[in-house]
Amino acid sequence: MARRMRRPVAPARPAGTAKKIREARLEIDAIDRAIVRQLARRAKVVAEISRIRGAARRDPKREREVQRNAERLHRATARQSGVGYPDRAVGEIFRVILEAGGAVQAEATAGRSPRPRRPTGNRDRAPSKRRLKQKES
Repeated sequence: MARRMRRPVAPARPAGTAKKIREARLEIDAIDRAIVRQLARRAKVVAEISRIRGAARRDPKREREVQRNAERLHRATARQSGVGYPDRAVGEIFRVILEAGGAVQAEATAGRSPRPRRPTGNRDRAPSKRRLKQKES
C-alpha cells in the first residue's frame, strides 16, 4: 500500500505581511501608470519629429545611441540603488519601444493619429506587405 505524501505546510507569515504586499503592489501600479504616461509622451514627440522630417524613417545609428544611453543610465541607477534589471532586459525593452516608434512615425506621416494596436499573439507569422514596406523606408 502506497503512503500518502503530506502537503508541506507553509511557514506562518509575520503579521502585516499581506498588508505590506498590497501596499507594494499599489506602488507598482502607480509606477506602471507613470511608465504608460511617459510612453504616450514619447510617442507624441516621435510623431512630431516624423511630421517635421516629412517621412517615416528610422535612424539605426540614433536607435543604437538611445539603447546604449538607456543601458548606461540603468547600470548607474542600479549601482546606486543596489538593485536593477539585467542589462540585456533593459536593452530589449528599449528595442521594442524604438520598434514601436516606427509605427507611430508611419501613422504620423500618413496624417493619422496613432491608435493603440491589439497584440496578435502570433509573432512567428510572416511580415505583412505594409510592414515590409515600412522597413524599406
